[in-house]
Amino acid sequence: MDQLFDIFQAATRQSIKTYFYQPLTDWSAIKYRQNVFRDLADVACLTKILQFERQFRCHDDFITEIASIHDNEVKWYELLIIQKRNFAALHDLQRTLQNNSVKSQALLDLADYLNHYLQAAEVTHLQAEIDRIFGTLQQLHYRLIVDGLKITVEETTGFESGLDDAITTTFASLLATDDPEINHGKIKKPEGESDLSNLQAMILRALGQVFPKEFHDLRDFYEQYIGYADATIDQVANELNFYLAVIKVEQHVAKTQQTTFCYPDLAATGQDEQVTASFDLTLAAKNHQQIVTNDYLLKANEQFLIISGPNQGGKTTYARMVGENYYLFTLGVPIPGQQATLHLRQQVWTHFERQENERLLTGLLAADVDRIWQIAQASGPDSFVIMNELFSSTTVEDAEEMAKKVLLILEQRGAHGIYVTFLEQLNTLPATASMMSQVVPNSTTRSFKVIRTAPNGRAYAVSLLQAYHLTAAQIKAGETNES
Repeated sequence: MDQLFDIFQAATRQSIKTYFYQPLTDWSAIKYRQNVFRDLADVACLTKILQFERQFRCHDDFITEIASIHDNEVKWYELLIIQKRNFAALHDLQRTLQNNSVKSQALLDLADYLNHYLQAAEVTHLQAEIDRIFGTLQQLHYRLIVDGLKITVEETTGFESGLDDAITTTFASLLATDDPEINHGKIKKPEGESDLSNLQAMILRALGQVFPKEFHDLRDFYEQYIGYADATIDQVANELNFYLAVIKVEQHVAKTQQTTFCYPDLAATGQDEQVTASFDLTLAAKNHQQIVTNDYLLKANEQFLIISGPNQGGKTTYARMVGENYYLFTLGVPIPGQQATLHLRQQVWTHFERQENERLLTGLLAADVDRIWQIAQASGPDSFVIMNELFSSTTVEDAEEMAKKVLLILEQRGAHGIYVTFLEQLNTLPATASMMSQVVPNSTTRSFKVIRTAPNGRAYAVSLLQAYHLTAAQIKAGETNES
């Protein structure tokens, strides 16, 4: 899961890791998040929200940025531009929520909050101050006199012939175009208005000396509003980054892997749990090769799926897929699959084989016993336990006996889960169902499909013997040829 969370985190510049370590424990809270994702599935709405994400800067972020600036004039100007851009982004977001038929309670509440916030007296006064100071700065006329490495900044009332005119005249034949939308003579602003180079910062500092009154107003604005922030809006902006990061990753996976995502329904008491056409999201997000989808079904009278089959056949990947789906369900995010109905598992416990630790006084078997005992004691009806090749460090007889006892304890505690194993006898236990990873018929090629079927290790053994020409018929034919 950490690998998957890192992939989500890489999709946004904001820190969103904490959201992934706070699973929801209430079905209404999960539906609340699912409905936000459903609203953001609308392309028009998603496009505008993504634009808001790019434009809006949370208070803590720009405070950190401004703290690293040494020139006062640059800091003053930086705050003005950030606040101006933030309010433009908030107004755009307000229009987006009003013009798009959002249905989730979260976005409806956000639209109502923005309506009241942007009309508040304090906020309208702040916006007016931003427009006034910004307008004043735009009216300042100055010129740069460049003499080698020396640049002089001085006030001027206007321009008779500027750099734009000189460039347009000199390169007229190259810049000529019939497209009325193109104006080569207009200098384009960089994408971030406040992203100043060192030279621009030096010019801005000089302008503070040329226009002391105007920059005095800019300083007063900085001192008055450097600490200004709305905690609710900052929280919303951070949470939107969580939603958008998940959407970006899942849209990429859906496009490259030709797969789908769905919103699980809550399984009622006594109802089967199932997910159709699902897959290991971590693997799909990291792997450019085409993945194989599988179905998951745990019937109401079943507690554990016993998964067996050939090595490297997809058993462990299947177990990870199921565990991921249960955990992602508790986060309220869409999960891999076409349709899903799941119980809300408050705990997902995993026991995967670990390498022996030389610092421990016990061996692998003792460590396995200790770990699974702790899991068994902590498990209950809301737990899902995934065990992968448990007790593989001991004999088959001992592993089978201990595995039966573990499953019996977990079943008595009401837990559900998956047991990946080479021990086919475990499929005979009550409240269990058998699954097997498959190979292509008459070959040793893995299909990576895991289906509900009785264990049949002999079928794979026969295909393996055939691949190496070791069946009885092939051996006899070889003997005949030699003779």
